[in-house]
Amino acid sequence: MLLTILLLFPILGWAADLVFHPAGNCWEVDDNPMTISCRNIPQKTCCFVSAPYCGVLNCVDCPIDAVVYSYFHHNCSVKADNWCKITHFAASKKGGCCVDLGLQDVCAGSWTGAFATAVSLASEKLCVEPNAMAYVDHHDGVKREIYIPQGELDRATKLWLAGDFEGLGKFEDWAGQSAYV
Repeated sequence: MLLTILLLFPILGWAADLVFHPAGNCWEVDDNPMTISCRNIPQKTCCFVSAPYCGVLNCVDCPIDAVVYSYFHHNCSVKADNWCKITHFAASKKGGCCVDLGLQDVCAGSWTGAFATAVSLASEKLCVEPNAMAYVDHHDGVKREIYIPQGELDRATKLWLAGDFEGLGKFEDWAGQSAYV
């Protein structure tokens, strides 16, 4: 019993990054012009987005044997539509596993530790929007990552789709902020 507790202890407080890619594939991060992320998200926390972000999803810094779930809905209160299991630790955006989001208008993702059996996260209270966006500023070719406070995703998306990099420049740079508790 004590051994089981000691093995699970590191996973209980673990936070990872759920990265949504509008299209393409999780492994070609440099080829994706923009990603949206729930950075430092605890396990069993639902992260929801809308088009154009519902392409593929991966988890960065998830522990080995964690499971990443995707939902073709705007929440995680139903059975997962797709999932993958982390088979190796990936401390970069080029690892872990890649889950198809089905190119839906709305989608969500979550992750759980090795021994969880999350078919549905209906009992979980926390459902959040992404708190970070990475994009290439087409004016100067520089890749930038910004912090997106809860409730500001729609505005940031409209600015990015319009190519308004000056407007995006008004968001703070990502520096480890997190709105998740």
